[in-house]
Amino acid sequence: MKKQIKDEEIEKIKKQLPSAGAYKIISGMLNGAYKPNTVKAMINQERTMSPAVLLEAKRLIEIINPTNTDQNESNE
Repeated sequence: MKKQIKDEEIEKIKKQLPSAGAYKIISGMLNGAYKPNTVKAMINQERTMSPAVLLEAKRLIEIINPTNTDQNESNE
């Protein structure tokens, strides 16, 4: 059950990542700890997902698509 939830989470992240350059950016965010092709394999569920890669993928999505909370705070 837990694996299924994680697989669904990875699929959701995969859909939100930009199609060009995302794996290279995530690799750079990890200071080259994983090569871009390794990151790609993790996101495509061909390799076991590293928690660090998952976290950086979420951070990248947050940077690209910031939530409206920052905008709401500045309006108050």
